[in-house]
Amino acid sequence: MNIIFKIYLEFIFKYIWVHARIFVLTILGLILNLYKPHIYRLIIDEGLILKNMETLLTLSSIFIVCYILESFFSICLTRDLSYLKNRIDYDLSTALYNKILKQDMYFFEKIRSGELIQRVLGEISNITNLFSDLLISLLSQILLIILVIIIMFKINIILTLITLMVIPLIIVNGKYFSLNFGK
Repeated sequence: MNIIFKIYLEFIFKYIWVHARIFVLTILGLILNLYKPHIYRLIIDEGLILKNMETLLTLSSIFIVCYILESFFSICLTRDLSYLKNRIDYDLSTALYNKILKQDMYFFEKIRSGELIQRVLGEISNITNLFSDLLISLLSQILLIILVIIIMFKINIILTLITLMVIPLIIVNGKYFSLNFGK
């Protein structure tokens, strides 16, 4: 496992531009996703309630552009994630294959070929999924939390502070129940 992790770190630096593009697309998608409720509010408050057709048309156009951009970013993100996953999968397979070829004959006598192939393919698949899907998901969730907190502070500072004061209670409660649930 240690060898595979070291090899994977090499691939992170090898595909640093793809990782950077994924990071930027994730941020842009999150910003557009968080901006849509604000546009809804403006459409209702400024366009529908005040019956201002020009504002309603402008805000509806902005909403449609945001939706199209969010879809475009999502497609690009999916494409980049698939490319990254396939490239890392291929590079890891090649590196492990080369590592296996350098083993002594005793290694091949001790381990059956089917067992070796199953283990290598399973490990590569697990590691690729771990570092591509879970890492990106974790990163996007952390960014989402940060952006939501920033927006909450912009809307109402006091209400945000009250909301954030509850988080330690939730953490303590979660730890208590996870300890008792495990018994």
